[in-house]
Amino acid sequence: MEYKEIYEKVARKEISIEKGLTLIKSIEEMRKEKDLAQLAYPLTKGQELLWFFQKVYPDSYAYNLPMSFWVDSNFNVSILQEALEKRVMTKHKILCSRIRIDKGQLSHKVHPIDLPIIVKDANETSDDELIRLIETDAYLPFDIDNEFLIRVVFYKRLDGKSALLIVAHHLIFDGISSTVFFKDLFEAYFVLLKNQHEDSIKEGGKPFQFFDFIEWQQNFSKQKEWTVQENFWKSKITEFKLYRKSDREKHKNSDGKIYLRKITRSQINGLKELAYKNNTTVFVLLLSVYYLVLYKFSGNNSTLIGVPVASRPLSQFESVIGCFMNVLVIEGIIRETDDFDEFIKVLTDDVFEAFDHSD
Repeated sequence: MEYKEIYEKVARKEISIEKGLTLIKSIEEMRKEKDLAQLAYPLTKGQELLWFFQKVYPDSYAYNLPMSFWVDSNFNVSILQEALEKRVMTKHKILCSRIRIDKGQLSHKVHPIDLPIIVKDANETSDDELIRLIETDAYLPFDIDNEFLIRVVFYKRLDGKSALLIVAHHLIFDGISSTVFFKDLFEAYFVLLKNQHEDSIKEGGKPFQFFDFIEWQQNFSKQKEWTVQENFWKSKITEFKLYRKSDREKHKNSDGKIYLRKITRSQINGLKELAYKNNTTVFVLLLSVYYLVLYKFSGNNSTLIGVPVASRPLSQFESVIGCFMNVLVIEGIIRETDDFDEFIKVLTDDVFEAFDHSD
């Protein structure tokens, strides 16, 4: 139905003015969706690096972000599917985009929403067996050329608790995104569960997209402040040793362990007091200790550590799903003539200066 036909129906009083406005709004939304699907959006520099490493190691699960939890056996997968597609993926277009090479440039291309939830029968599995199965599925690598970069698996049990696994690739997701994702998903789920229409969820205007952040970043890169920040990092990072792939393969090792140790309330208070005494934060205090540990084991008095930051420069992006995360490279230089307090002071200045140039 076109605008003219709607106007004529309203004029003949075949439909109400309210109904006509609703039809016009739906047409505008469909046209916006069509325009969005026809556009190609470039990747951020951070995304380009993630894409490069995933292409070099296609079987790697290093950038999988798995999220799993137990749910009641009466959990409604059909409603979850509807909430996922009609609410979350419709609102956050990055979730239904795929990465393509368009005219020699990496870009996002929005595709029609088609992400069926994978349902697995877990009736005959114990909790321990199911946990192992979830761990296996969580680390299945993504085919970043041919599939959406999010995967949802439901492990169904008729009696007892079932489980839900959601895996997103870091190319389209970060830590804050998980909070936004689950808020939108379960808000829609419980509305639909109560047989309410999905439109009953109030949305304050057109939601911002990750593509809006990409546009902001491109515009920022043309401003003087960008040059100031670029020169800052060029002056800080003066030497990088790059390895060829053959060299990396020789030293490639993903072995590791997790050591857990509880910190008492008194120890936490002690750290806060020490940080306050040195006019710094607990983060910088612990980072300084980490540099000293690395120095003790390696003997290197200069170490570069990548510190991840949220990097959402405007409040409009706080409720947007995407890979906003940035990594700030902080150099810790151990001078034997400095005492611990002096080392913390220098490191504090370096960390806050890096945060001031994090865009």
